[in-house]
Amino acid sequence: MADKGRALADRAGVPRVALGELVGCPECGGPAEVVDEFVLTATDGPIRHVKVQCLHRHWSVLPADRCPPAPLGGTTAG
Repeated sequence: MADKGRALADRAGVPRVALGELVGCPECGGPAEVVDEFVLTATDGPIRHVKVQCLHRHWSVLPADRCPPAPLGGTTAG
């Protein structure tokens, strides 16, 4: 269902990632949960960012449209 959440956009056309959605951890590739979302203003317009935490307790903040897809089949070594 992650792709369905990414298909949504707010009124400004900024991609949305839902709180609680599973994505991939940018650091280890394991499953990570979106725990916060916010918009930062940039010269090209607003950019939606998300904060994710993975099972290995890595924290990352990145643009919502750059979230890796959730891994298939559970966790990875990391």
